[in-house]
Amino acid sequence: PKPDPDLRMTRIILPGDVPNPASPPPGCKFHPRCRYTEDICKKQVPAFREIAPDHFVACHLADKLSLAGIPTG
Repeated sequence: PKPDPDLRMTRIILPGDVPNPASPPPGCKFHPRCRYTEDICKKQVPAFREIAPDHFVACHLADKLSLAGIPTG
């Protein structure tokens, strides 16, 4: 987040429901709700890694996607 009260971003609305923690899906736990899911997401848990100083991600597609939000104003 950027501490700028004048900066407005469009929220990304996620489809579906949060998975049951007692029976999580295989692979990436977020893949059932992600619009960018690929086969690897359904099979392999992504590694937790640093992609920028103090910015961590657990996503197979983090290097391919830019999901910084969309300015609205």
